[in-house]
Amino acid sequence: MPAVRMRGVMWRVIFACVPLLVATASRATENDFQLWPVGRIHHTINEDWSVSFTARGRFDEDASHSKDYLLRPYVSWKIVDNVPFVDSLTVMAGYDYLHSFDGRDEHRAWQSAHHAVQRKRLRVVHRIRMDERFVEDISPTIFRFRYRMSTSYPFGKSEWYGFGSDEIFVNLNDDDQGPVDGFEQNRLRLGVGRHVFGRLRVEGGYEFQYAKRRTHPNEFRHVVFLEVSLSTGNRKGNEFISAPKSESTSDAEDTAVGKSIFTCSCTDPIRTQSTRAGHFRLILWY
Repeated sequence: MPAVRMRGVMWRVIFACVPLLVATASRATENDFQLWPVGRIHHTINEDWSVSFTARGRFDEDASHSKDYLLRPYVSWKIVDNVPFVDSLTVMAGYDYLHSFDGRDEHRAWQSAHHAVQRKRLRVVHRIRMDERFVEDISPTIFRFRYRMSTSYPFGKSEWYGFGSDEIFVNLNDDDQGPVDGFEQNRLRLGVGRHVFGRLRVEGGYEFQYAKRRTHPNEFRHVVFLEVSLSTGNRKGNEFISAPKSESTSDAEDTAVGKSIFTCSCTDPIRTQSTRAGHFRLILWY
């Protein structure tokens, strides 16, 4: 499929979710503006293995109140790299600690798989993730399934790129007091990023969330996020960029300067690609 047509299909799918979210709001909803600052460091051990750490804050009530923070260490293993129809297949496992300043703390174990395909300069990533949620004072463990589709595309020959994604969250069981059973939330994200220099990248944008809540009205969240990502470690394994490579930079040039920015995004997430062999890495949104 030509890259232009593929890009058009992906964006139509993402934007089609907006009226669907509105339609699912069957009862009164509240609106809230939030600010999510994110910091991430990614360390490459070799071409197959890497470790990462993410810290994310959240300010709600029109960004005037500190609601919670999240800490996330995790490990990544690249299983498949640059085979027909698949640029890469990567699996990850990690742990989340979510501390709430006025609610229940939560511990999560999680596992995810990331399938990346690139057509010319357009990159499309499918991610599935399973969370095992241990919420304070709530039993049993809550199992949650998540699916996200994301795209990224560079702006001409510059260091800038754009990205978008949509993610759905579904709880698989219910204890009648914690998170709601079934569909829990949807997150639609649009943003821009820039490679500041070899190992540093900055991303920012807007995320629209629809969240179902058990004891409060459902909520529309308007999130502004800002993320700073730093890549360290093995130089060859660190040849990452989040969006498809600009035509202005050759593979040889990337190797010479250690082109290495690694992330994406949000609020559980992030995306990377080897400049030489289609190596992809996706880091999570929250």
